[in-house]
Amino acid sequence: MNQLHEDLTRSPAEVSDWQRPASFGKGARALAAWIDATKDPEAAPGAAVLEAMEDASKRLAAECQADRDNMLQDVALQRTPAETARNVLEMLAWADSALYHAWRLAESLRIAAGR
Repeated sequence: MNQLHEDLTRSPAEVSDWQRPASFGKGARALAAWIDATKDPEAAPGAAVLEAMEDASKRLAAECQADRDNMLQDVALQRTPAETARNVLEMLAWADSALYHAWRLAESLRIAAGR
């Protein structure tokens, strides 16, 4: 929980001329579904919600790695300014970390609840 809190309090600067990976949206929707499912403290999120978070986290991690590789290549070939690349790399690392920690928190809570 502490790591997720740290992730969410250090959100990076917005990058204007950059196309986010498709899994950013999927991750946000999965996280929103989990938050929505946890509003009632007596109810537990269903397996589909947790599976969606896991899938979204894994997809985002893979897309972030591919985007990191492409961004570093673009910088090396001087197709992208270093400042833009740094901002994109920070955004990718932040999104990947935040969704991963949210998923692990949700899974830990599920296990702790005995489900």
